[in-house]
Amino acid sequence: MRHPSLLQLNTRIAIEERGRALGRQATLDDLADHALDAFAAAQVERLYLLGVWRTGAASRQVSRDSESLRAELARALPDHTDDDITGSPFAIRTYRVREEWGGDEALARLRHRLAERGIGLVLDFVLNHTALDHEWLDE
Repeated sequence: MRHPSLLQLNTRIAIEERGRALGRQATLDDLADHALDAFAAAQVERLYLLGVWRTGAASRQVSRDSESLRAELARALPDHTDDDITGSPFAIRTYRVREEWGGDEALARLRHRLAERGIGLVLDFVLNHTALDHEWLDE
């Protein structure tokens, strides 16, 4: 039995790097066609977007308040700022794409662009991956 090839893309890093290259806030629409073509050429069959969902401010603050995380960051990234501490991609506030990344509409367009290359899109939906400020906790 053949297993499909899966590539995990850290969406936060990909968007940040693309934005730096463009000199502005990047969106999912800005993920370059040549990168998607390279995935197809490498026979990637599924692209898993890690961290595509909106996270919450409360969970980011927990990460920013963590002394052990700050100590590790000081060793790995001595020039880090609070903006670099984005919190866990698994502390999901809502299963919607961030507006600054183009929202759910940009995700739909990316899915289409991937499908044109024969690449499927994988997204996670894990019920216990909820942020401290997820609306479900209040409901």
